[in-house]
Amino acid sequence: MALLSLPSIEEIRKLRRKLGLTQAELAKLAQVSQSLVSQIESGEVDPRLSTLRRIVDALNREETGREVFAEDLLVRDVVSVSPDDLVTTAASIMWAKKISQLPVLEDGKNLGSISEKTITAEIAKGGTKDLARRTVREVMSEPFPMVGMRSRMEVVLSLLQESPAVLVLDGGKVSGIITKADVLPRVRSVLAQGEEVQARPATNSSK
Repeated sequence: MALLSLPSIEEIRKLRRKLGLTQAELAKLAQVSQSLVSQIESGEVDPRLSTLRRIVDALNREETGREVFAEDLLVRDVVSVSPDDLVTTAASIMWAKKISQLPVLEDGKNLGSISEKTITAEIAKGGTKDLARRTVREVMSEPFPMVGMRSRMEVVLSLLQESPAVLVLDGGKVSGIITKADVLPRVRSVLAQGEEVQARPATNSSK
C-alpha cells in the first residue's frame, strides 16, 4: 500500500500556528514531548516517520474538529467594480483576474453583481457593439448575499447553492468574498478525515 505524502516541517509549523496551538499543546495532542516538537520544528532532529505521522494526525484532528467560520474561508482582496464602470471594464477585470463574477460596490455599499453569465446573455440579446457603451448599472444582477465574519461554514455553503459568491462583512464593511472554490478545499479536508475515521479498525475494550 502506497504511503501518503506528509507535509514538510515548515507546513507543520504553519498549521500549528494557524490553529493557535503552542508547541506544548501540540505535544500533548500527539503524545510526544514538547522538546521533541521544538527540535523537529527547528530542524535539529530528523523525526521517525511514525512520530511525524502522529504529529500530523494530531493537527488534522484538531483542524477537522474545529468549527469553521466565514473568516476562515474568505479572500480579503475583494476585486469589485462600481455601477458607473463600463461593462467592458468589468469583463476585462474578470478575464485578467481569471474570475467569473464581481460584486458591484459604491461607497462600500453592496449594490449588485456582474458575471460572465450576465455579459454573455447581454451579448446574445444585442451584440457587442451596443454592450460596449453600456454601464454595469444597466446590466447588473442581484447583489451577492452577505454574512458576518463568524457565520458558520454551513450557512455559507447554503448561500452558495443559490449564488456564485458570498460577501463577508466586518464592522459593517465588506472585508472579504467567498466562492465555491474557496470552500471546496475545506470540505475536501473534512471528507478525507471522515473516510480515515471509517477506515480505522474497530477496537474492543472488553476482555
